[in-house]
Amino acid sequence: MSVYKKLLILPLCICLSVLCACGADGTDTGDTAPHEITTPFIQQGVLSDEIQGRFLKSGNSLYYAASDSIQLYDGAGCSLVVTADNPSYLSIRDGKLIYLCVSERVNYKPSRREIRSYDLTDGSVEILASGNIDFIACSDNAIYYTEALSDMKRIAFGAAETLFSGELSLPFRSGNMVYLGIDGALCELDLISGVYTMLLDKCFPQNIFASGDLVYYCSEDNLQLASYNTQSGGIEYLTVNNYGLTAHDGELYYIVNDGGFFIVRVSDGERVISLGSIQNSSAPFFDGNWVYLLISSDDYYGLARCAVSGGAMEKLSQSQG
Repeated sequence: MSVYKKLLILPLCICLSVLCACGADGTDTGDTAPHEITTPFIQQGVLSDEIQGRFLKSGNSLYYAASDSIQLYDGAGCSLVVTADNPSYLSIRDGKLIYLCVSERVNYKPSRREIRSYDLTDGSVEILASGNIDFIACSDNAIYYTEALSDMKRIAFGAAETLFSGELSLPFRSGNMVYLGIDGALCELDLISGVYTMLLDKCFPQNIFASGDLVYYCSEDNLQLASYNTQSGGIEYLTVNNYGLTAHDGELYYIVNDGGFFIVRVSDGERVISLGSIQNSSAPFFDGNWVYLLISSDDYYGLARCAVSGGAMEKLSQSQG
């Protein structure tokens, strides 16, 4: 279930479950219940990919979260790393791939949410925590996560502890900082020290996104996008929606379905990349001269990329459509 359910007012419904796995055999963690590919509901508007941490670059390898697995693209092709229901928040720590797994199929009631680790050497899978987990972030010495958007917890040295409690909004990680709302205040949590600081009181931030010194959010009573400068303390308001934002080289981008699918630059509204005839897409992931996406179309479900400078889209997966 989406944590943004109350705030998704844009005329768009994204069925990310059509983004299916590609590749060969891999470790099976038991998530083998059958599922169907359904036709996405297509409307006009800005795409908002609700999956954080979908892509992870490590060396020359790109890990990415499909609907039923984590996949690896190594420049030559895609391969299965590990099966997992609706994985997200990918990170690597101590030679292990850490991720959130959310099982929402009919034989799991209520939904099963687990923080798992996959050993990149021997392929073993371990469940580190379970519960109503919304968000995870890894540092060198700990794993931070929220439970039921009411507790921020930390796993260090194998034991979990609660750092603080309150009415939380869904956090967003940027570098070694996590930005979130705590009882209506915009706060930042340092992943190195484990200390959190209030930045702005009584702004009731939702849909938080951060890049560089700027934290973007909207409030419960004002859906206009605001940016807070963590260095100066200044606040500016923008005329775009704070859904589906991605940052690259100091610019913000989003994907729009308006007479076709395009990646749009926020600063001038220019449609910088055309994505062609597709039905759905993840948020873009910029890496050097390339931008990667998980897309679905009439005959293709999988990973694709195109040059940042534009041009034709290259399909990288073996489609299961």
